[in-house]
Amino acid sequence: MLAQAIHPPAPPHPIAMRSRKHISPFNLVRARTVDEAGQAMAASRNARYVAGGIDLIDLMKSGLEVGTIISLDAIPGLRGISLEGDRLFIGALTTHADIAESELLHRHVPGFREIWATVANLRIRMVGTFGGNLISALPHYDAPAACAALGAVGRVRKAAGEYMDAPVTALGGDKSALLEGTFIDVHEPVRLLADRSLHPVLSVYLAVRPTGMRATIACAFARPHVIDLPLDASLAQADVAAEVAASAPAMMESSIASAAYQRRMIAVLLKRLLKRAAERQP
Repeated sequence: MLAQAIHPPAPPHPIAMRSRKHISPFNLVRARTVDEAGQAMAASRNARYVAGGIDLIDLMKSGLEVGTIISLDAIPGLRGISLEGDRLFIGALTTHADIAESELLHRHVPGFREIWATVANLRIRMVGTFGGNLISALPHYDAPAACAALGAVGRVRKAAGEYMDAPVTALGGDKSALLEGTFIDVHEPVRLLADRSLHPVLSVYLAVRPTGMRATIACAFARPHVIDLPLDASLAQADVAAEVAASAPAMMESSIASAAYQRRMIAVLLKRLLKRAAERQP
């Protein structure tokens, strides 16, 4: 039996891009601690946190009005990758380039570093942050799909000051919450595989552990669609891939790919990944 996760509400549709000349005036706060950033958020109207700023600036050029921008760049501890007991911690301000170069991440989650070297382009990887990717929660982004496959949780500071750990698929809805970083359980060996169609129309991630596998499908849904698979699923690759594709929920409309094509690509990409898992390919 295949188990699937519940999907949070879809993010709002993007607005047509406009010039940066149309960005409305805003106040800038340069926070030095997480608590200072949280206090600035609680004291401000219509405020947003910013790290790399790629998505926020695009939204502001499209007409989003923001009263206060709270910069997180100067807060120590929000950037970097570390091992805390049997969990890996990826700070929210860790760039995609940091991930693509991390030896620690490579040792504990083989495949992660190699996948991240193909995310976006070099300019985006040098500036864009892992936490921003998660908070933006856009359907085609890689971080939510990778983290959902790995069962990762985000450490979040709420505007009222309390802390909580939340599944990555639940991030992005509360803009007043500050994501400190993401925890990945590595108490048992785990490796990460991924495959994408062009554009991408569809991407599939597969986390392989000794106790089982978890696949996530992104791009075709508002949030990653999560499926838990038995460890022996790689032995019946075509059958399992076909069942996952057939049982997937209704997909978002796409101007470049029909729902039938997307469903077909689920079967194709997942079958490839299950084959790689069986053969222990990277």
